[in-house]
Amino acid sequence: MNQDSEPMNLLCSGYKTFFAHALPRLLRMVDAMKNGYSPKYYQLF
Repeated sequence: MNQDSEPMNLLCSGYKTFFAHALPRLLRMVDAMKNGYSPKYYQLF
């Protein structure tokens, strides 16, 4: 928190952009792993 008791966001805008792009794909990869798919199929995500 900063001096005004507001939460501070420690991630820069570049990280926000990266994770906004990557997170949906990463979550699909997690689902694939949970369902037993091999990493060779990850190029499909």
